[in-house]
Amino acid sequence: MSTEPSIADPSFRAATESDADTLLPFMRDYYAFDGHAFDERKARSALITLLRDPNLGRVWLVLANTDAADKHEKTERELPVGYIVLCFGYSLEWLGRDAFVDEFYLLPGLPRPRLGTQDYGLPRRCRALTERDRTTPRSDARQYKRARALPQARLRKP
Repeated sequence: MSTEPSIADPSFRAATESDADTLLPFMRDYYAFDGHAFDERKARSALITLLRDPNLGRVWLVLANTDAADKHEKTERELPVGYIVLCFGYSLEWLGRDAFVDEFYLLPGLPRPRLGTQDYGLPRRCRALTERDRTTPRSDARQYKRARALPQARLRKP
């Protein structure tokens, strides 16, 4: 049995304040990759503020399935391998709350089997968190439905 994480079929879990110690090393790696300074104290404060206030946005952990061999039975675990941050704003053009993907990070070296071509239900989750569906003109809603993809995200190449 394999103990290597696989993100061929990732799952997502809403992060909570107790996940801060898991998220901060991911944030450190992402900031280094993106060329930003990382101050752990300030990053922790900003992260905790976001996790405590759902009006600011949402954070999801990206989980990879790992088969763990046990002497007597096969078990499957989900290991955090990245995160996605969705932040909220307010738009007059969209007549209400809008959202954007602020950060999207995956551990380097993991296989990425066409992650950008599958949405894994995230656009529906994101739309449900905004007022966009109730206020978007019909033609724009059809155009958005055709896109069915998250905004372009920076992914680390192995």
